[in-house]
Amino acid sequence: MAKFTVTQLEKRVADLNTEMMKHGERHENYKQWQSSRNYYVNKLTEMDEYDLQTIEI
Repeated sequence: MAKFTVTQLEKRVADLNTEMMKHGERHENYKQWQSSRNYYVNKLTEMDEYDLQTIEI
């Protein structure tokens, strides 16, 4: 497990969004990218909700 900051998670979400938009829904990894993106967004929401500076993933 590693600790991540909001900035690090936001970068991961942005990178995944870029890949998804660049390659489109027909790409073989699209669903995996989408799932990962949603996971990180949920972690960002959790960090905001509980006012956390870092979170372990």
